[in-house]
Amino acid sequence: NSTVVTNYVTTPPDFPQIQITTPANGAGVGYLFASNFIPNAFFGNPNSGSYLLILDDNGQPVYYQKVPETAVAVDFKVLSNGLLAYWESGVYHLLDKSYKEVKTIHAENGYNAIDLHDLILLPDGDYMFTILDAQTVDMSQVVPGGDPNATVEGSVIQELDADGNVVFQWNSFDKLPITDSDQDLTAKTIDYIHTNAVELDNDGNILISSRHLDEITKIDHASGEIIWRLGGNANQFKFLAGPGISDVLQFYKQHDIRRLPNGDISVFDDHNDHDPMNSRALEYTLDKANKTATLVWEYRNTPDVFSFAMGNVQLLPNGNFMIGWGAHSNPSATEVKSDGTKVFEMGFDAPYVNYRTFRFPWHGYPSWAPALVAQQGTNSTSLTFSWNGATDIEKYEVYGGNSPKNMSFFAEKPKTGFETSINLVGIQNETCYFQVMPIDNQGHTTQYSNFALNPACAISFFPLISNSGQ
Repeated sequence: NSTVVTNYVTTPPDFPQIQITTPANGAGVGYLFASNFIPNAFFGNPNSGSYLLILDDNGQPVYYQKVPETAVAVDFKVLSNGLLAYWESGVYHLLDKSYKEVKTIHAENGYNAIDLHDLILLPDGDYMFTILDAQTVDMSQVVPGGDPNATVEGSVIQELDADGNVVFQWNSFDKLPITDSDQDLTAKTIDYIHTNAVELDNDGNILISSRHLDEITKIDHASGEIIWRLGGNANQFKFLAGPGISDVLQFYKQHDIRRLPNGDISVFDDHNDHDPMNSRALEYTLDKANKTATLVWEYRNTPDVFSFAMGNVQLLPNGNFMIGWGAHSNPSATEVKSDGTKVFEMGFDAPYVNYRTFRFPWHGYPSWAPALVAQQGTNSTSLTFSWNGATDIEKYEVYGGNSPKNMSFFAEKPKTGFETSINLVGIQNETCYFQVMPIDNQGHTTQYSNFALNPACAISFFPLISNSGQ
């Protein structure tokens, strides 16, 4: 049941193959947001064939943006203000509906970079994100055999207002002991907490997920004090099984804490280092007074998937869950109903993985021109055209002529996917230039494509025209 989407004419040659292993049936509204990359790129290796991707349910691109081979880009999503956001090289980049970069979010107070894991937009317009804070610690004073000159990596939560001023900052070193970590505390370098998600709770306080504590922590937004700790060595809750739950109740090496509209929390449970090593999407009901955490829903894939890192769970408006499998290539994302029915699944070819997968409604209006390619066939010319990032196109008008200044209407072609093609028979060198005009779903003209030269025409006689416009 695997459909491989590939062989485009107007995309770069290293555009990734997308495999649809469960066609969409009852899926949520909107497009898929992902960013494929090679995991070894985090260690300085080339990250070729990596893209920011908006995909439709057929796995076809709606928008793609090439990521430099020397960089990694992750956490590509739509914020509540309608802007696109993604992390690259320590900075969050924000794009508008024309895909123009309109803002960058930087770490402040002397920190060099935002951690790649998360950025959220708060209702008041502030931005909150995570920072890795590396400090030199004499671990020989903390644990037997500890390195007296160890580098210990903690986490900072920073909040900036719309002008970039720091209005809140929290440091894990101040509140969470290094000895609560599940890492080797005698090592030279210790990533003791590894905070990988931040969430504004319903009461205005803060939830964080920390992989190397196996813990969800609630933090007072005003004072920075710890309110409660769920999971890990300092767990304050009793884990209980909800109706129909017979699986392991606790999460390990988790990601992506989110507060749900019904008051529950969702978590992506990577479940490293504990049997069975199967990753899951989880939902808990918390009783803060009695300190219980009841596992009321879980989804394990069929067959089981183990993702050693990354991953997310997104509750969609129709009640479905979009599950990103993180470090697992195929499947990379699965959408399920609350009863566990799988309604969509997709994947990448190894070694590509994707940090998080989202589904969002989106309307894009690119400023660049559509792309048009002409290819010569037997007694025919094939035209293939697309408009990267344009979401509201219904059809294309095709024009041709022997001069860019003398073009005539040839045909109208409904949009059939990311790329649309038309085969013009019998024209040969009678028409040497082509151009298309996308028509949107309101019947409005937009902007002309580039001119494409008919290969049947003598290139030496007809100079290639690359500018657009008629």
